[in-house]
Amino acid sequence: MPENNETRQEATVRDFLNIIFMRKYLILIIVGMTSVAMFYFNARRPQIYSSTSRIMVKRGERSSYLTGQVRYLPWQEEMSSQIQAILSQDVFARAGELVADTLEARGITQPITFTGGSVRAKVVGESNVFSISYTGIDPVECRIGCDAITLAYREYYQRKTAPPEDISNFFGEEVVEVSAELEFWLQKKKNYLKNQSNYTVSNQGNFYMSKLVSLEIQASSLETQLIEQNARMSTLTALISLMPEELEERLTLPGSRSMMQSGLISNIKYTLQRSRMKREVLITKYTKRHPEVVAADTQITGLLADLKREVENSYTIEKRELNNLQSKVDIVAGQIAATQEALSGLPDKELEIGRIESKIASLMKKRELLLTRRDEAEIALATTPQWTVGVLARASVAKQQNTQDYVRLALGPFLSLIVGVGLAFFLESLDHSVKNISEVEEYLSTKVLASITDTRVKG
Repeated sequence: MPENNETRQEATVRDFLNIIFMRKYLILIIVGMTSVAMFYFNARRPQIYSSTSRIMVKRGERSSYLTGQVRYLPWQEEMSSQIQAILSQDVFARAGELVADTLEARGITQPITFTGGSVRAKVVGESNVFSISYTGIDPVECRIGCDAITLAYREYYQRKTAPPEDISNFFGEEVVEVSAELEFWLQKKKNYLKNQSNYTVSNQGNFYMSKLVSLEIQASSLETQLIEQNARMSTLTALISLMPEELEERLTLPGSRSMMQSGLISNIKYTLQRSRMKREVLITKYTKRHPEVVAADTQITGLLADLKREVENSYTIEKRELNNLQSKVDIVAGQIAATQEALSGLPDKELEIGRIESKIASLMKKRELLLTRRDEAEIALATTPQWTVGVLARASVAKQQNTQDYVRLALGPFLSLIVGVGLAFFLESLDHSVKNISEVEEYLSTKVLASITDTRVKG
């Protein structure tokens, strides 16, 4: 008997080529259909146009119009805040109004609606220049929309940084009112002393009156501080109830930003902005499950938690400061009550003249303060130029963007070829028929002595 040979022969390159050759029509059909489908859908994609403008923004934020001092934030944080302002709903709403006005002024009957999702803004390099673009399928809409968002942001920025229109008139009117009131009390003192020509105020009365004036000025200052502290507490109370993502957004607003400028919070916000920009770059290269993207998301989540925790710490500190201020106000109020009680024990004439003197001293200090503030405001407004947004380039003519994805067009046929070859080998694995001499020898475990070629007679 022939020896049983169980050694399986290895497949050769020729065997693979034979399979591909036998299934060539299947492979060609898959590659052809995939290529035609990809080119068909790519040809049906609408043409996208984009119009771009460039603006330059002056950095910094005025702390007060009375002093002209400017407070600067880190470049990264300030630029990110400006981008969020460009993409804000207030600017979008104004841009929609400008688009409607433009259509009416130009007599354009084509229905065009401003879409905020078509707006993109980015910083040009490491400068204070921003590039604003508007994309869409209509070139006219793109140019009008880009021009509208540019002008809308310029109006928003000028409105936010412009000084109050009546800042000088306010001090002037206050000085006039205080001067008139002061003149009234001076005349009242003159008339009272004229009627009481033989009366003089004792040293004790002068002491209590001077003390009362000083305490009232101190109480007024503490009340002002208490109002400001309550405003900060109101802001912090609203902030600590927000989710971390909402908290980050609120801290970019001017009102919250001026109250929350501790060094640690500023550093957290700066690091958070950098992490978000890094994630935006990574997401263009990798999927959301990529380790680097996952690590960036984890870092952002941790920074948001740190930001919320720091705001809660600030709330605790400001709450303690509010309690201290309230204690000081109560102490001064008690001292004022004690001084007034001491004054009540003086003769009526001395009490009346002391009350008049106290009112006169208070009004004189108030007028002096108003005059000083008015001069400071006028100097600050005269020496500090008005901030504005410089439009470096208005909306350009909308240009067609290259939306053809040549990489996918090239990869489509290649991947379909791989799928076709894989399907060919899969079908071949399901075919158990004997096709050549090597398979006969393998299955029968014996040598083939001879083979007869299959000859078919034609005709």
